[in-house]
Amino acid sequence: VSGTSSCNAGTLTAATCSVSSPPPPPPSPPPAKASFTASYTLNGYTKSSFDLSAQDKFKNTVADILGISPGAVQILSVYNAFKKKRRTLLASSDKIDVDFKVEALDDSDASRLSTAITSIPESQLVTKLQNFGLSEVTEVSIPSSVVFYAPPPPPTTTIETENSSSSDNTTLIGAAIGVVSLPAIILAIMKVFASKALRAFLLKFGGCGRRFADLIVPDTQGDVKKINVKMKDVEAFMMKQKLPRLVNTTPSLDESLIIVEKSKPLGRGGFGVVFKGNMLRSSTNETKRVAVKCLFNPTQDPMKAVVPKDIAKQINREATILCSLNHPNIIRIFGIVLNRGWIIMELCVYGSLRSILL
Repeated sequence: VSGTSSCNAGTLTAATCSVSSPPPPPPSPPPAKASFTASYTLNGYTKSSFDLSAQDKFKNTVADILGISPGAVQILSVYNAFKKKRRTLLASSDKIDVDFKVEALDDSDASRLSTAITSIPESQLVTKLQNFGLSEVTEVSIPSSVVFYAPPPPPTTTIETENSSSSDNTTLIGAAIGVVSLPAIILAIMKVFASKALRAFLLKFGGCGRRFADLIVPDTQGDVKKINVKMKDVEAFMMKQKLPRLVNTTPSLDESLIIVEKSKPLGRGGFGVVFKGNMLRSSTNETKRVAVKCLFNPTQDPMKAVVPKDIAKQINREATILCSLNHPNIIRIFGIVLNRGWIIMELCVYGSLRSILL
């Protein structure tokens, strides 16, 4: 502050003052494009005594040596060093290792600064540290090499283009799914709540609309009507094919009316032996060629066959049903001889179907 003042005869003259502005702060370092780490070993300090104030003094010393801003120096770690022979912690105020990082503008700048870090004489470094306030430093060990680092490159416009293109593709896919799914949802709702109206609307488009309508909303009532018509046709066909059953049939025949030609059997199977024979009709005295199937014939002689009494009633009941059948595609049963177990049936004069096919 500078100025003058005077007081004459009770008059006070104001003083003129001028205040000088403080110096501007050091400029912040530009963004680092490369960096390296190094380590100094200081004798005379421990980790506890090397506090934040001492760390700031250390950063100012390194910045002065390199000719850079203190903000470009960063202390990474401080820890007590160990003795080489005995693996014990050193005594306080003995020795510490200080790992620090220096940021540079580029790789060439980082190489220049690292050379300055490793090439400074130890005595000169001790003097500088003491001048900046680290008076306890007695000895310094300087590394012979440093470790270089390079920051990752910034994202390029190509990645942004890919991201934007991928987002555009996602938007297009979502729009396509919406275009396809929206009509399907509308058709599903109409199928549930307005199927008749939907079918009537689709039928307006002709053949393609009809096929699409049959696929989505089939005409079940028309199908039922067609089924009813087909069932009526089937019933009419069955009525034409149906023949009346024979009634008042007498399945039981007398053994004396049947003459069996036991010398020439027609065939043998799991249920007995079939012979040719003649049946005499007592009402007309006519003889008819028949086939006689002998169910119980263990001796191969139909005249000696005997039917057990417990089976005779069951055979008689089933023979009544068989004799009532009257259809051209079914071999007619004339009756049975119950005491011998003979079934008297129509004779197929043309032989077996096998003989014709082969």
